[in-house]
Amino acid sequence: MLLNKLIHQQCLLFLNYKKLIITGFLIILLIASAPVMMFSTSEFKLDVTFFNPYFIFIALIPTILIFSSAFIHYRLLDIYILKTRSVIVTQILLQIFTITFIYITSWLISLILFGIVLGKGEMIVKELGSIILITSYIWTAIFLLNVINTIFILWFNQKLLAFILTFAINGACFSLHQSKKPSLIYDFYTINLSMQFVSNGLILLGITLTSVMILMMIIMRKDLI
Repeated sequence: MLLNKLIHQQCLLFLNYKKLIITGFLIILLIASAPVMMFSTSEFKLDVTFFNPYFIFIALIPTILIFSSAFIHYRLLDIYILKTRSVIVTQILLQIFTITFIYITSWLISLILFGIVLGKGEMIVKELGSIILITSYIWTAIFLLNVINTIFILWFNQKLLAFILTFAINGACFSLHQSKKPSLIYDFYTINLSMQFVSNGLILLGITLTSVMILMMIIMRKDLI
């Protein structure tokens, strides 16, 4: 019952920010269109023409981080009504989950549509299983960065500083990827190495859950006023 009320509350919150959501969607659409020229090549590679790490690093992740920061909102009144801070934990996690899901889904659908329009529909269908797995990995990676960003926001009370620190982590991971070293955030390219992909996914999931626990502890202990 409480969860249903919180979900309803968050839906109303998102409706109040619908213009911001639409703006974010349009930016995501532009980001998805960036690799369009690559689709025109005869060779179709998921890690180059579809899930290009550079576009994810420089455009997709910063955009989602910025818009997620704008949606972080909690009601202190709920703490006094319910006599527990767990409601704030649920509110914030729902917000992070929802905004990440909305924008990653929009990005993926846009990529698929661009691919179909450019005559790559057959290749997309052939690689659909890998596309779903890679998208799930990227969603988890960006969810993790959003959680880390929220931790910094609550800890420093500065959204700009939080973004800079989180993007620095993103940049470090991208640099590792460029150096052909394990990077966590960008290790989705190992999809062709099934066991390594699963191993990377489990490590990513474990770090994400650990970050969620840290976020919960900060919310439960920090003065939120």
